[in-house]
Amino acid sequence: MPSRSAFLSDLLAQMASNTAYTAATGTDSDMTIESNPVDTMWGTGDKRIDYSAVIKAVESESTVYLWEMLKERTSGFSYGTFDSGSNAAAGTQKAVSGHPPMGPGSQSWEWGFGTLRPLIEQTAARHGFVVREVLTRRAACW
Repeated sequence: MPSRSAFLSDLLAQMASNTAYTAATGTDSDMTIESNPVDTMWGTGDKRIDYSAVIKAVESESTVYLWEMLKERTSGFSYGTFDSGSNAAAGTQKAVSGHPPMGPGSQSWEWGFGTLRPLIEQTAARHGFVVREVLTRRAACW
């Protein structure tokens, strides 16, 4: 039988060594992961990309429920239109508000976004869990 507490302890220990993320036990979930690694200028306005995730481990189902969101915010004056918003992420290649998918060589890859889900999946597998991505935050909460 998979151990929820062993999985969460192991994942928290691994996340502690990555300064790009803040991982903590959640108030309505098992774990929350936050990141704020990228502040860049696009045109004449500021662009900010935030990552957040919520994890719930259910021993009786041997399943870890994972919800992720990559959110883009802009401010400042723009000469044209600029999409802003958020979307639930699936896979390691992510598109943000109409921008091309982020993969190796992009800012997201450099700060570890492309390696976070494999880390969660490998840790879960070591403890007898499978990871199931969910589309709503509520599905990853108790």
